[in-house]
Amino acid sequence: MVRVRRRARPLLTSIVLVAVLGVSVSACGSEPTIKSLAPTTTMTLGRSHPVPGGRVSLAVRFDQPLRSGTKPVWFLTVSNDGESSNLTFSSGQRGEVVLLAADGSEVYRWSKERTFIQVVTNEAIPTGDSLVYELGDTELVAPPGEYDLVASVLATPAIPPVRQKVTVEAD
Repeated sequence: MVRVRRRARPLLTSIVLVAVLGVSVSACGSEPTIKSLAPTTTMTLGRSHPVPGGRVSLAVRFDQPLRSGTKPVWFLTVSNDGESSNLTFSSGQRGEVVLLAADGSEVYRWSKERTFIQVVTNEAIPTGDSLVYELGDTELVAPPGEYDLVASVLATPAIPPVRQKVTVEAD
């Protein structure tokens, strides 16, 4: 599943989110169910890169710990701190997350066994705005251990990928 979210104003987004959560909880008529197997913390990694007309940064966020056999959700955030910019995508795929073993072999790829519409699209990122691409619903099948995470947005102009060591724990 790929979801695209645009963040225009953080305060307005927070207010709307609180209102929606309040309505959702009150509409349920019972206590909300929260599924949690273990305590998690959110890990955010990022790197900035200038693109023509702006300063765009990429960050990846996900819940820790990463566990084999689960379906992590990856949030790729492209933020614009410069002039308005445009990103061009050559397909419906917006982002990618890959885990590489120490020898460079690939042990996980978010897009594996997925297909994407082949269409060229442009997305504008106004000054001070962000785009969030949510990548989920792919099982993490990797033995416990340390891996190199490579997260990228597949746009032109190219934004260098985020690279970081991560640990996958046993399920």
